Amino acid sequence: MPPVFEVDRALVREAALSLASARGLRWVIGGACSGKSSVCRTISRWTGVPVFDMDEHIYGRYMSRYSQSRHPASSAWFKRRDGLAWVLSLPWEAFDDLNRATNAEFLDLVARDVSERYGDRPVLVDGGITHPSVLAAVVDPARIACLAVDDAESRRIWEEDEARSGMRRAVEGLPGGAERWATFLTFDERMSATIEREAREQGIVVLARTRSASVEELSRVVMGALGIEREDGAATGPFGP
Repeated sequence: MPPVFEVDRALVREAALSLASARGLRWVIGGACSGKSSVCRTISRWTGVPVFDMDEHIYGRYMSRYSQSRHPASSAWFKRRDGLAWVLSLPWEAFDDLNRATNAEFLDLVARDVSERYGDRPVLVDGGITHPSVLAAVVDPARIACLAVDDAESRRIWEEDEARSGMRRAVEGLPGGAERWATFLTFDERMSATIEREAREQGIVVLARTRSASVEELSRVVMGALGIEREDGAATGPFGP
């Protein structure tokens, strides 16, 4: 039997209270290969607003902060030596439940960091969320934008983008590598579908990334959706209320 993980609603409520006064917070979510990081970096360059990189924290700075008692799902996943092999061995339903539970635990840590570091000042959070329904219980959906990319384009990026080749090598280096890579791509597609579906259900704007659109064009669309202003390429003031 795979392990069972559930969302800790107490952590979600605490995170919502911590971020209640974070009026400058905006969040860009979406599946892998949807352009989140490129868009966040571009908006930051245009506005001077700092980016809070969720991947950098989830897989780096938070590794020593995951608590078995407070963050059981994250501890079960990230403190395993065989974490990648283990997570790809789970059935989809268990994998999905695990991700949903970790989202609440990530928000527990992020909420404290963002509220302490930025207060009500502007900050743009990059990714880290696979279940918008959990995020929308903490952050006003009007302050969230979801980027979407079709499955064929996502697969092409995973297969061809040299910057993502490290993940493919890691997965294919596992026992049964080819099968594991197929599982990885299937899980990736299903996660992206879950993100887009839940975003729409929560009233979060969903913006499609197309192959023909430039990062700059997509960044302008995201800024418009989130109410971020730019004047002649110069740094602007804080995000609006």
